[in-house]
Amino acid sequence: MKAGASQVCITPTMDVDLTGFWAREQPSLGVHDDLYARGLYLDEAGRGEPADAASARVPPSSGEKLLWLHCDVLGFEREWVWPLRARIARELGLAERQIVISATHTHSGPATQDLLGCGEVNAAYMIELDRRLMEAARQAAAAPEDVTPWFGEDRCMIGIDRRQRHGFTANAHTDPVLPAIALRRGDGTYLAIIANYGMHNVAATGGNRLISADAAGAAAEAVRAHFPGRPVTLFTNGGAGNVNPPEVSVDFGAVERIGATLAASVILAVEQAVQCESRLASSMCSMRLPLAALSREQIERRCEQFVSEYGHQREIAEWRDTTLDQLARGAAPDHLEIDVQAFRIGPARFAAIPAEVFSRMADDLRAACGPRTYVLGYANGNIGYLPFREIYQEGKYEVELAFIVYRRSFMTAPGGFELVRDKAIDLLKALQLQATAREPPVDIIE
Repeated sequence: MKAGASQVCITPTMDVDLTGFWAREQPSLGVHDDLYARGLYLDEAGRGEPADAASARVPPSSGEKLLWLHCDVLGFEREWVWPLRARIARELGLAERQIVISATHTHSGPATQDLLGCGEVNAAYMIELDRRLMEAARQAAAAPEDVTPWFGEDRCMIGIDRRQRHGFTANAHTDPVLPAIALRRGDGTYLAIIANYGMHNVAATGGNRLISADAAGAAAEAVRAHFPGRPVTLFTNGGAGNVNPPEVSVDFGAVERIGATLAASVILAVEQAVQCESRLASSMCSMRLPLAALSREQIERRCEQFVSEYGHQREIAEWRDTTLDQLARGAAPDHLEIDVQAFRIGPARFAAIPAEVFSRMADDLRAACGPRTYVLGYANGNIGYLPFREIYQEGKYEVELAFIVYRRSFMTAPGGFELVRDKAIDLLKALQLQATAREPPVDIIE
């Protein structure tokens, strides 16, 4: 396999608001640790001359390719991802299904989505971020080199189901599986490492006003420092919608401790890894998620209920007024458009989902598709929370209030999790056919 990797700083150079917490004091007061866009380009066949560094045009090959950009931000809107992915595809000669754009979901990064009460998006920063992600893509694809993939797994028990603090234990769940894919050069050094673990990056609390990649960033840099070759490390998020770290702090002590624990698990997985096949496959489709529409009377009642239980009267009243206006104009949405993507690197298969999907998704996918199947959350967009059906009966923040924070008129209807799960299963099973029988890949369905 041929591979290239890049690490481009995306720390804001201008004043920005931080995101991820309601009613946080703004703006950011500085930088605790830098944010990065980490790029990984993979070419299954890797034939042809090295790419020209100036144009970064991918050399021709008959095999599959994949470009993965992973960023230390909360998330992206789908409408922002689409044009970026299209430009990358045109410039690097890739199909759009071969491009993954994901986020760590750090709550100490700049506002990159227009969330209600969570800081203002700086338009100049978003232009700069777009430019730097293009740069990360070009650098990763510019000079791919020969590598061998190695695969390992560890079990990390650090995540906790945060809904248990409300007494919800019947459906409590975390996903302890932590996979690692290491790309090793012939001299034993490492070019890049991919790791995946489902947990919110909120080890730094809302009282923090410094930019930080949180625990995922700390883990990525610790892994990079540990291995020869200083591999670019994509520490990606999984099904994290209901999973928090076991401790938080405003002084970054929790960030450092949790980051060290996560890094140790990645290091163990890599050190126990075995060489695996150099095979790639990818597929992607678009789908509609129905929304649970409310009447005018229901909106008024919910507004009173939410203010009584959660406070934040100004923000909730803004949601009420906006949604009532949409109803009056007949413009209230009844669905969300999302992209579900599946891809394979060696034996590891990922379902990329643009949401804060609950951790049980990983178990459901493995039950249908077998082991070495993982969830990539906050990928190619971020619509907010995607809980499984039983969670709607329990209520609380993820189903009652979070859609308001995401400026959605209505919550995703019960059954949305299951619709996405079933679509992901279809795509993952198609990957197996593509990898074994070399069937034509599944492209985006408009």
